[in-house]
Amino acid sequence: MNEIIRINNITKYYKDFVAVNSVNIAINHGEIYGLIGKNGAGKTSILKMILGILNPSSGNIEIANPALDKTEKLQFGSVIEAPNLYNELSALTNLRLVSKLIPNFKDNVFEILDIVGLDKDNRKPVKTYSLGMRQRLGLAIALLGSPDILILDEPMNGLDPVGMCEFRNLLIKLNKEKNVTMIISSHLLNELFKFSNTYGVIRNGCLAKEITHNELLEMFSSDVERENYLIKLMEEGICNEINEI
Repeated sequence: MNEIIRINNITKYYKDFVAVNSVNIAINHGEIYGLIGKNGAGKTSILKMILGILNPSSGNIEIANPALDKTEKLQFGSVIEAPNLYNELSALTNLRLVSKLIPNFKDNVFEILDIVGLDKDNRKPVKTYSLGMRQRLGLAIALLGSPDILILDEPMNGLDPVGMCEFRNLLIKLNKEKNVTMIISSHLLNELFKFSNTYGVIRNGCLAKEITHNELLEMFSSDVERENYLIKLMEEGICNEINEI
């Protein structure tokens, strides 16, 4: 696998508060990277800086196209915090409206609805949707531009066990069949164990530990032990000294 994103020593200040502190992460093409940490640890700020929604106070982020014969820029899809939906409109109309913002859009809204498991003929307004259906629609919107990189912020929050399983299988399918690189923030460790390749543990804005799924399997014999280890890192992991700007 080749690097597709390299985060170089990024720090983010909000006035005097250090939200992200000297983080270095490399993400490979085709990888599912799990960004984990307690609420307020800095996960969402990191995702927003990757997307260009926020600018780092220091450091930089490099996006590299691993396909040397592919000259076009890499495409991103994302759902940060919660999907922005037109609640009075149907899923199809939501996709049609958002697609108008995408340059040279290839009309594949029916295919995307099929991918995420939503009925293209359902004309009910989104306000009648369950949380799981809203999450699927948010993912569908993120997929409109046929992204190379998909960034999802706590995508399984509030889903019941069946919804989590369905959403997880959907992400695995996208990764394998479309070769989509994914960065997924979550504190639901048992779910991330089922499909992530690498985990970055964020504590107090810094990268307390980076570990691969295979390394966790070698270190511990059960999911409970792995979860307890990562929770300990989330609470007690060693962080760098705060950068001064």
